[in-house]
Amino acid sequence: MADYPSLQSELVNDLTNRIDANKQYNDNTRRLLIILVEALPAYSNSGVMEAMYATLANILGACLHNNKIIQQPSEPSAGCTAAYEYSGPYNGYQDAFFNGVVLSKAGRTAFDMVYAVNNDFNTNWWGNFAVPVLTDAILKSGVGIVLDESKLTDDLSNINSSYFQALAATYLAVYQTAYSPTANAWTNLMNGCNPNDAWNLLLDIIADPGFITNINVSITKGGDNGTATTWFLFNLWITFRSLLAAGDVNGVISQCMNKGMQVPYVVQPYNWWNGRYTTWFGMITGTVLQPSAAEIISAGFPQKETVYCFMGPITGSIYVSEPNGYCKSLCLWGSLNWYKPSSGSCFGKDTMVLMADGSAGPISGIVIGDQVQTNLGPRKVVLIETPARNGRPLYQVNDQALFATDAHPFRGTGSPAHYSIAPWSTAHYVPTLIAGGIGKLTRGVQLSAHQSDVAVASVTSHEAGKKEELVYDLILENWEKDQLTWYVGGPDTYFCTVSETSDPRYDIRTTAGILAAMNVAVDASRNFVQAPATQLPAIVYSMPLEALHHRALRRVKTSGGKVLRRLPIPGPEYYLRDGKWDPHASIMEQVLVQRLGLALRRESAGGWRPAGYHPQGERLALMLHDIIVAGEHPLPAEQPIALHLSWHQQYAQCAQQQTLLLPGTTAKQYFREVDRLFDIGYLPPASKGFMHGRLQVADTVIGAFTCATDEALLKGQTISHIIHDETGQVRGRIAISLSRCSSDEIYKARFLAENWTDQLGMAASIAIGYQVGTTIASRIQQEYGY
Repeated sequence: MADYPSLQSELVNDLTNRIDANKQYNDNTRRLLIILVEALPAYSNSGVMEAMYATLANILGACLHNNKIIQQPSEPSAGCTAAYEYSGPYNGYQDAFFNGVVLSKAGRTAFDMVYAVNNDFNTNWWGNFAVPVLTDAILKSGVGIVLDESKLTDDLSNINSSYFQALAATYLAVYQTAYSPTANAWTNLMNGCNPNDAWNLLLDIIADPGFITNINVSITKGGDNGTATTWFLFNLWITFRSLLAAGDVNGVISQCMNKGMQVPYVVQPYNWWNGRYTTWFGMITGTVLQPSAAEIISAGFPQKETVYCFMGPITGSIYVSEPNGYCKSLCLWGSLNWYKPSSGSCFGKDTMVLMADGSAGPISGIVIGDQVQTNLGPRKVVLIETPARNGRPLYQVNDQALFATDAHPFRGTGSPAHYSIAPWSTAHYVPTLIAGGIGKLTRGVQLSAHQSDVAVASVTSHEAGKKEELVYDLILENWEKDQLTWYVGGPDTYFCTVSETSDPRYDIRTTAGILAAMNVAVDASRNFVQAPATQLPAIVYSMPLEALHHRALRRVKTSGGKVLRRLPIPGPEYYLRDGKWDPHASIMEQVLVQRLGLALRRESAGGWRPAGYHPQGERLALMLHDIIVAGEHPLPAEQPIALHLSWHQQYAQCAQQQTLLLPGTTAKQYFREVDRLFDIGYLPPASKGFMHGRLQVADTVIGAFTCATDEALLKGQTISHIIHDETGQVRGRIAISLSRCSSDEIYKARFLAENWTDQLGMAASIAIGYQVGTTIASRIQQEYGY
């Protein structure tokens, strides 16, 4: 691994020796400038990264919108309705999640400097930034709230891309106020000598041919030397800016380049300040706010509950506490619920479907038994799903008669295999499509159509339909066996689409677990749940999956892998009641697929689940489950993938580093199943910390991610982290678990993995499924039963 402190030391020593030898300036100016240069952090320095994240967390926490806290919606049950009233001490969401937080000195300085870069970056802009970051922190905390992850991912990507133009300004503020080595040295210099003299002295030195030669040698070496030198030059430009705020730093850089300095593009004039140089920093996600918001994220939500029956209110009220209620209020109940999930992905009522006889009919007029045209000829409709539109926009392609929700998949012409408006939502709803790749449906994309392939020329959004309006999806006879596509649109083009439902044959082990859960829980839903579209997600996502998984896996291990009864894949009649679509069965399946589709695969792949947090464990275990990448950026074939990791723990002077190698594959992949446990080694306990990861093939960086490693978070929970490129655009997601373990536990885990069999995996999946289903049924009866 790179020894960035040593590389930095070589560059600093060369510069300070030259400063000390320049006798044209007085001793005090030389001494103070040398101290400042020696304080410059090395690349990937833990202290400066911690200061950056702390400053940004302060701004985001102070600026989060303080909208009124909204209580739990009223719930009907057994002829009565429970009404709630918030009874807690906070007057808004900012007050609750970041009580008492105001802009610190560093936060205020950074806020003002960022605002100077772009006047749109005001308090409201930061408040709008804080909402998706806090929502992502809640998602990462695993409190069991289902969200529109695609919209959340897109918003985080877009707002980070905008913010990066002010990244250097934020760093300048941290340099001057928050990172104590440079802050103290800079303050002493500004108070102890003439900043103009320090500016001129530094300019004389860096424009010297000898210094330029040394910089060029280091840049030419490339690799870690190039990385360290680029960072060093960036810090020199920041130092010039700190000495004279109105000084012409771009002129300084141009002068050096005119004298032959090989300044990398990202730190050339203007680029260094305007957001071209971002590889040293990570995307701002929930990792930034997760530690500071942790207490309220896990807190109960105090409410007064009053039950009303047809005769009026039941005498008296009781005070109750809703688990993780502040998170539910922010994400689901209140005015900041920007990422509230939608129901299934389907087509609007005016979408035209190509029928078997060559005619076209509106999807809302099709009935079970009708014949539609498919890629394999006429095929009978056996089920029609009709969830509510709920005011969602519908999207029209090339002005044809199709109106799709944002996650409904269309068939591509090659790789990726499918496209949708919101590919991450599609991956969430239909995880079995991930392996083939899901691209973003935009202008220029080639889609498969009836008798030809067609380029997308336009995508038109039709906003907010009536809440009670229905949308439709068709399930065709033997669709799962034949991988059928059917056709929507017209009159000019009928595009290939697929039913928005997961293929049960893609991963039989995971399907067996989901069927086990459904079999136990669906009757409870039919008997007691009145609004499955809203009540079932709330129940399913509130379950503590890690605890249920651990209990089930323990039983599998002690039984020697005895497999509980595996259920057959149900036919369409399972989803019908009295000849009509049964939302209980369909929505139960949909929510279980979303909640368990990837989780079951991960949990049953190797059998390892850490039994909670072990403060006595001296080692850090990292379970790398899988990597999902966007449809436009498959993982390359043949060459190994290097995962470079660095840990930045509180008070550590430099980052702890390690590289994990994943072997190459024979073909490009959109979904890489890894399922390997890595022993990271000793990691000192720290109340605050984070891990930065970088995925790389040869010299090409695929993307980077960041996750919190606060001591309280090392409990083995599986968290999916956004992989982003240097511009803040999302490239994919990586699922990992971090846990503090003993050497003995890691040894046992590896032994288990080496002896894990398909039978144990099947047994584990089914056991987890039954455990989940039993818990769902119990909670439904507890919440909504008589």
